[in-house]
Amino acid sequence: MPDAFKKLVAETIEPWKNLPLKWVNAENWHLTLAFLGSIAENCALLLCSSIEAYLIQEQSFSLLTKGIDYFPSRKKARVLAVLFETSEPLQTLVQGIHTICKSQHILPDEKIFHAHITLARLKTKTAPDIDIPPFAATLPVQQVVFFKSTLHPKGVQYEPIQVFNLCLKNAS
Repeated sequence: MPDAFKKLVAETIEPWKNLPLKWVNAENWHLTLAFLGSIAENCALLLCSSIEAYLIQEQSFSLLTKGIDYFPSRKKARVLAVLFETSEPLQTLVQGIHTICKSQHILPDEKIFHAHITLARLKTKTAPDIDIPPFAATLPVQQVVFFKSTLHPKGVQYEPIQVFNLCLKNAS
């Protein structure tokens, strides 16, 4: 995730840092395309090889934010997140990766995909009442990263296993 995007988000959420939320460290911000759960290392390596072959022709694209808000909704909030507009290139990418996973008998989480970046998790059942200003930004998507996530008492640790660069679009 580009530093300029992270900086813009960090500046926007700074006034809320004292709220009763469990904040995700900025280095752990990511947009999950497929959650795979626990898989064997040899399966992960084979999966990376297949994803690399798929992504070699995929072009970079950009995502537009819808804003920062509670997710999945204010009434049923579990997290505070950057939310994104629907994107055909992103949907195609997610479907392609899910298809590859299933072809290797690795079943990704089947929840309906909603593009978001989790910024904080709620500590209570009721979301703190905050005045959320409009947040408009563009996130360039130029890479896909295959992460291993490990739960620790202080939170999740994400370890990049492989980085896949998308083809840069030609300027017309």
